[in-house]
Amino acid sequence: MKNVAFGQVLRLFLIAILSFGAGPSRATQAQGSSVIYYVDADATGDNDGSSWAHAYTNLQTALGVATSGDEIWVAAGTYKPTTGTDRTATFQLKNGVALYGGFAGTEISRDQRDWEANVTILSGDIGVEGNAGDNSYHVVTGSGTDATAVLDGFTVTGGNANVGDTVNTVGGGMYNLDGSPTLTNVTFSSNFAINNGGGMYNLSSSPTLTNVTFSGNSSSSLGGGMGNDGSSPMLTDATFNRNFAIQGGGMFNGSYSSPILTNVTFHGNAVPNNGGGMYNSNSNPTLTDVIFIGNTASGGSARYGGGMFNHNSNPTLTNVTFSSNSADDAGGGMYNFDGSNPTVTNSIFWGNIAPAGSQIYNDSSTPTVTYSLVQDGYAGSGNISDNPQFVRDPSPGADGTWGTADDDYGDLRLQPISPAIDAGDNTAVPADTADLDGDGNTDELIPFCLAGFPRFANVLSRADTGNGSAPIVDMGAYETAPYLTPNKNADEDTPYPGQRITYTLVINNSGLVSATNALISDTLPSGLTFAGPVMLYPPQPGAMLAQNAGDLPTLVSGLTITVGVCITLTFPVTVDSGLARGTVILNTAAVTSTEVVTPQTGMASITVSNTLPSFYAYLPLVFKNYVSAPDLAHESGMLPFQ
Repeated sequence: MKNVAFGQVLRLFLIAILSFGAGPSRATQAQGSSVIYYVDADATGDNDGSSWAHAYTNLQTALGVATSGDEIWVAAGTYKPTTGTDRTATFQLKNGVALYGGFAGTEISRDQRDWEANVTILSGDIGVEGNAGDNSYHVVTGSGTDATAVLDGFTVTGGNANVGDTVNTVGGGMYNLDGSPTLTNVTFSSNFAINNGGGMYNLSSSPTLTNVTFSGNSSSSLGGGMGNDGSSPMLTDATFNRNFAIQGGGMFNGSYSSPILTNVTFHGNAVPNNGGGMYNSNSNPTLTDVIFIGNTASGGSARYGGGMFNHNSNPTLTNVTFSSNSADDAGGGMYNFDGSNPTVTNSIFWGNIAPAGSQIYNDSSTPTVTYSLVQDGYAGSGNISDNPQFVRDPSPGADGTWGTADDDYGDLRLQPISPAIDAGDNTAVPADTADLDGDGNTDELIPFCLAGFPRFANVLSRADTGNGSAPIVDMGAYETAPYLTPNKNADEDTPYPGQRITYTLVINNSGLVSATNALISDTLPSGLTFAGPVMLYPPQPGAMLAQNAGDLPTLVSGLTITVGVCITLTFPVTVDSGLARGTVILNTAAVTSTEVVTPQTGMASITVSNTLPSFYAYLPLVFKNYVSAPDLAHESGMLPFQ
């Protein structure tokens, strides 16, 4: 009789498990009435987009059926706008539809994807493969879209906008007319436009781009990487690398464009004429925490502005570094022409090369430069001219040519002896419009430097020579500070109610100065009880360690975390016995120091596990090894009912 009962329970259990794993017969339902459509070039099955097994093989098919609120998940592979030869074929984005690439083809949640490992390519190489002459004019089009049109996790390549004087001469990789889509984790490479915007062209558009790369794109006129006319794109964490154009190798801004660039790098872009990194014509871009390295204006008839060329433009530059840019004629770092009056603050011009005005050259222009380091000097409040003491100067390598494989872009962080440390102007630091810290506050000052660490830090070994109350911002794109990276985890991710677990917090200082009087804190959330004490390795004399719950939220105080050293602390907590299965507990620790008062945080997540589902309540203890609670293995009799 017992064996029969046991068999029935086991059968029910297996049915429940199999039922739980069964998927829907049609496209997966997302939140609300939205749908997830699946695309995989190698899929077999029914090819109806309902699952990975039955995914569409053609991305255009999914775009055709998707409506507002839907998502399209695309597995690694190469996808083209058409299987035919129509060069006007393009992937037209749609409002409310989000395209996500970077899937392996097995994921059940979006956060499982690895878009860097699972390269998903949108290619314009239609027609004869390898023949660019018959490629699509625009691989992707975002015209008429708003921010709800999303492209995330793709490489866009092989666009060729090369015909006549029409729209088909701009935006080889992507073309936006009156469009403002949202792009994240996207790379534009090896696209071409005969007129403007080899990688991307924006006309009356304001797309938002985050973590994007423009590499190896070109134009036979303007804007090798990106071209903007009457547009205001917002770029955060972007890279322009080795793009080429006649003018504006990395970016061209014209017709009163006002792009906003935060945490952007321009490396090795080139032009034969003007503006190796950026060319601005009647435009007013805003640049914060940006670097220009190894951009060149060389070989043409007019060779000005290796880093930046301004024509009747008034850009605003804050914490921008120009180094090792060059121009054959004038303005190795920056060339200002025809009433260009940029505002430059907290910036560094060092090691740029040109026969005239190696750092900054002005022609009928009057820029305002303050609290900046300019080699050979520049008039203005707070300006200095001493060597900034970069960690490592950039170098074009053995071949002496920028834009080639042996380029070394250096390390433009400031050594602790740099005169640019704590020498900037706090009032010039702009608002966090890109919400870099994700706290929803876009009115606060930008919290991070280009390296992703606190923008405001106080280096005690340097006198404050800038403007404002300590901590005073450094000059340049990087802040010299202890770069403290907390990494927190629990020894059990799925504890049962009442179980004691141990948190481990490892803090690494990858900065250039030590953190002194560091304090590590942790306000335990509801559901966790401190079981102390804190253990620290390596031990430090004088450090104060929490012993009981009354010492919290301070775990450790009085620490010194030297450069290149990891410190590890552990502490036990007890999961409250009354917590329900599935309860997720997020626990965040924070570290501050005399140098950095902005907390650097590390978070761990645990999910409370039940010992067994309810239908296990009276199974014999032969199954006790399947129970997550180790102390139950020592009990006798029947398992407790859950």
